[in-house]
Amino acid sequence: MKKGFTLAEVLITLGIIGVVAAMTIPTLISNYQKRQFVTGLQKGYSIMNNALKMALAEDLTDNLNQTSLWQALPEDSSQFGNPNAIDFSEFVGVLSKYLKVQKYCNPEEDGCFNIQYKMLNGDDDDGFYTKSNRLKVYTADGLVYYFRLKSNTINEDIYWDDNLAYNLIGYIGIDVNGDSGPNQNGRDYFDILVFNNGKLMFPGTQEWKLIDNAFGDWEGVCDVQYTGMYPGDYCGARIFEEGWRMDY
Repeated sequence: MKKGFTLAEVLITLGIIGVVAAMTIPTLISNYQKRQFVTGLQKGYSIMNNALKMALAEDLTDNLNQTSLWQALPEDSSQFGNPNAIDFSEFVGVLSKYLKVQKYCNPEEDGCFNIQYKMLNGDDDDGFYTKSNRLKVYTADGLVYYFRLKSNTINEDIYWDDNLAYNLIGYIGIDVNGDSGPNQNGRDYFDILVFNNGKLMFPGTQEWKLIDNAFGDWEGVCDVQYTGMYPGDYCGARIFEEGWRMDY
């Protein structure tokens, strides 16, 4: 007598394997994507941090608004966005000394801002996250940066601590995988605050809360159930303060 498995036994085994695979593969894929997003965010944060430090060192100053990089900003550049078409060519020329710029798009440039971002909870944004009011910079490593930086000619409200070390002079957004999906706030897109002393900070950290408690921290905001404005805004702070992990 030859020993072996019956057809029924083989089919049952394959069915069990299929059920287990269907239950585990989506989780594995999701975890893999999260690790990719976090790795990209770490990379972008580090690259930008080094770029600003080099700009300060090159001009022997402790203030970004006194660097050649900031002096190259167009006069209408604002940390709250640049709603009109502004030419950032001079700024990008200096920026290219610190970043491997592949190409860039001035604000409102036709054909460059066709990416529609969503909130963390999956909702469409209200138009703000189209990001067409910002300088968009593609780099050779596949990241995309969105710049909203305040030039010295713009008079805007700023946040500061007692010794003015934390003058807020702009925001830099990082899309960690370029124009590829999911294009979602708190998943592959994150904002970073830029201070005049060269410090970068994710909005929603405990340090940020100490500077201006009115804005609070990331708890409750970086949540798919959050129903306030711009769900996912503080997720960079959550990832940073939880040891560079995306546990949501």
